[in-house]
This record gives sequence, structure tokens and C-alpha cells, in this order.
Amino acid sequence: METQTDALTLAPIGIAPPPMLAPLHPEPRGRVPLVRPAWKFLTAAHKSTSALLQSLLIVRQANKETAGKTHGRYSNEEIDLLRAAIVFTSSGLDACLQRLVRDALPALVRRDGTPAQRAYTLYLKQELAAENIAEPFRDAVLAPDPTQALLAGYVSMRTKASYQGSKELQKRVRDALGVPRAAVPDQDLAALDPFFIARNAIVHGMDYETPRKRTHRARADTIAQCDLVFDVAGRLIIETAKVLRNK
Repeated sequence: METQTDALTLAPIGIAPPPMLAPLHPEPRGRVPLVRPAWKFLTAAHKSTSALLQSLLIVRQANKETAGKTHGRYSNEEIDLLRAAIVFTSSGLDACLQRLVRDALPALVRRDGTPAQRAYTLYLKQELAAENIAEPFRDAVLAPDPTQALLAGYVSMRTKASYQGSKELQKRVRDALGVPRAAVPDQDLAALDPFFIARNAIVHGMDYETPRKRTHRARADTIAQCDLVFDVAGRLIIETAKVLRNK
């Protein structure tokens, strides 16, 4: 992983280097193999985003040397690297948390008395009480092994699409896995909503506000948003590891 020390070696004398991503939380301890793949995805995303921000530093310096300036607004090309950092971070969030749910949720649902099992039971009751039962649910009930099919369908519902906001992280990740709200509070998840808005603006509209104007992205704000994502994703994995160890 690139460090702030690496960044300092590239900064011209008298010019402060741009901040880089904060380090990840320490990896969960103990025998919790079900969270290891998710943690690897998180680590890879953090490394890729850090490298992208390091590239921004190099491009910025080269542009300054070419223009003979030591400061000034970021160019469109430089801001595109900030946009790319948001997209990389979003991809990492989806990849690590979807993998976490796929790997850990079945084990937690099968364990008697867990919050994950209670959430799954509530889901089954709601589906059975629906006026129009969804075809995938009906097919699972009629499958040769309905227990396995119903659980597989439940996990698929929680992992099939990209996360679109804090409410989805609450329902599809934290509450589904039985992570205590005190460990990852609603307000901490809600703090990610500006990031989701930025991600969607970039991915779905190339960050254009009008056909002639794109949203300006500030370096410090972008890094702060990405840091929040990596912080929350790391905590969700760590707290899931604790739930898995709590037999």
C-alpha cells in the first residue's frame, strides 16, 4: 500500500502533499475464515484507490512543472482521477460486503437464536403472508430441498444488486447479519449517503449537472468520503467476525 511517506518524496519543497487514505482497521483476529475473502476484497480496493490517488499526485506535479505554477485549480483530467477514486471505492464496497453476506449469512441463519436467524424467519413470514407470492419464492418452496432453496434465495436477494444508500446497508448487510446497531449505528451508515449520491452522479451521468457543466470534486472532500466508506466496510466485517465467534 502506498503511504504518506511515499507521497512526501514526490512533493516539491514548500508544497504540502495531498492527504492520502487513512489506513484500514486491523484485520479481524481469530479463526473466522468466513470473513477472510471479504477482507481481502476490502484490502485490494483500498490499495487500488490509494494507488489512484498517488497517480493524481504525480499528474498534478507534472502539470504544475509544465505550466510553471505551484498552485491553482485542478484540471478536468485531474478531477477525473478523483471521480475514478469514488468509483473504485464503490466497487470495493459492493465486492467486499456482498462477499461477506454470501459467506457469513448462511452460517448465521442456521445458528439457533441469532439475530440473523430471527431476521430470516421474519422474511419467510412476510413472504408467506403476501397477497401475491413472488414466483422465485414459490419455486423455492416447491424445490426438492426447500430449506436450501429458500436460504439461497434469501442470500441472493441480499447480494444481487449494488448498494444504493445507507438504508440498504442497514437492511441487506448489518441487520441481515445481526451486527449490533451499537457497533455500527444508523448515523454512521447515513454519513455515507453523500458518497452514494456522488457515485451515482458519476456512474450514471458522468457527473454532468447540465450538458455543459460537470460537478466539481474537491480533493479533500473526495478522500474524506472514501475514508468513511472504508471505515464502515471494515467495521461491518470486523463486527460480523465477532458475531461468528460468539457461539
